[in-house]
Formats: sequence, structure tokens, C-alpha cells
Amino acid sequence: AERADRAELRAAELAAASADAQRALADARKEARENTEKCARAESQARASTLERERWAREREALEGHAAWLKDELDQRSQELRDSRGEASRALAAAERARDEARGDAASKAHLLEASEERRAAAERAQTAAK
Repeated sequence: AERADRAELRAAELAAASADAQRALADARKEARENTEKCARAESQARASTLERERWAREREALEGHAAWLKDELDQRSQELRDSRGEASRALAAAERARDEARGDAASKAHLLEASEERRAAAERAQTAAK
């Protein structure tokens, strides 16, 4: 009887230990599932972050390319403007020289006209005096 009691006690202890082990196993499985889910979420976030970084890198590269194109356009337009200003400056200088020459010609012609008027007036006076 004592042996049966000990066997029953031992069986009860083993059953309790088995139940504890089953609970521990269930808890471990639950924790493993939770960790797997956390890992999957972390991997998903990491992939999303990587995709986002790649997207930003592509956008940055595109913007840098566009900025380089704009700089080239600006440089080209600036050179065209400098060339145009140079041409305008040369044209203005030529126009000023032509104006100065025209003024000189006008002054010379005015002087010749004045001299001609004086000769005509003198001729009229001489003609009047000769009568």
C-alpha cells in the first residue's frame, strides 16, 4: 500500500511536471510566434525603409541630373547674354561714331552753307552797287 501511495504520489508529481512542461512549451511556442511576428514586421519595415531609401536616392539622382541640366542651360544663356551685350556695345560704339561723324559733316556743311550765303550776299551787294 505504501508502495502504491508512493507510486501514485510519483505519478501525480510527474503529471504536475508534465503539465508544467506543457504550459512552458505552450508559452515558448507563443513567445516564438510573437518573436516570429516581430521579426516579420521588422523585416517588412526594413524592406519598406530600403525601398524608401532607394526611391529617395533615385529622386535625388534625378534632381541632381535636372540641376546639372539647368546649370548648363543657365551657363549657355549667360554666354549668349554676354555675347549679345558685347554685340550691342559694339553696335552702340559704332552708332556713336557715326553720330559724331554726322555731326562733323553737318557742321562742315553748315559752315559751307554759311560761306555760300555770304558769297551770295556779297554778289548781290556787288550787283546792286554795279547798277
